[in-house]
Amino acid sequence: MDYKKLIAYSSEHRARLWTFEKGREAAVLIPLIASESGETSVLFEVRSDRLNTQPSEICFPGGGIEEEELPSETAVRETVEELLVKSEQVKILCETDGTIGPSGAPIWAFAGEITDYHMTFSKDEVSEVFLMPLAWLLNTEPEVYSFSYREIPDDKFPADRVPGGDNVGKRLWVKEVPVYRYKGHVIWGATARILKQFAQRIKEASNCRF
Repeated sequence: MDYKKLIAYSSEHRARLWTFEKGREAAVLIPLIASESGETSVLFEVRSDRLNTQPSEICFPGGGIEEEELPSETAVRETVEELLVKSEQVKILCETDGTIGPSGAPIWAFAGEITDYHMTFSKDEVSEVFLMPLAWLLNTEPEVYSFSYREIPDDKFPADRVPGGDNVGKRLWVKEVPVYRYKGHVIWGATARILKQFAQRIKEASNCRF
């Protein structure tokens, strides 16, 4: 199966989730690694336990978008820094569906191919990397759990002056959280949402005639 063709097709037929001005956005790369046998795998990082934010969690290479930087440029730059590769080794294949991060800011996502990669990484940010066969991902549905959130207004919010103000602070929001378990690794949160959407786009494209 020509995964590159499917990825390109899925990118052309996806719906953009948002259009934001530059701010606190981040961008990540879904790294695709091809073996000598032709098998394509997705690469993941395990964040260093010395990091202040999300230590030891599983993620894709990525980080905050700097001023005057395109999201795709951020994804490549962060991949180069975290995986100790050259920019020439990283080829963006397409933009795919992003998500909203823990802080409420958008995360842009790109699928990209890394060539001549030898499982290197920066120990300052990453404790290990591992591969998941793309075929496994496309044939595996994640576990899905519900997270509930309650809105908490500021103490000075004029609830008595807005319609429905009596209900402010009482509404309960429910969000589905996908979880993938692969060889002892648990992938969840924003990374799992991006992964699930990426897999779904490829599966939808595989059912189309080119």
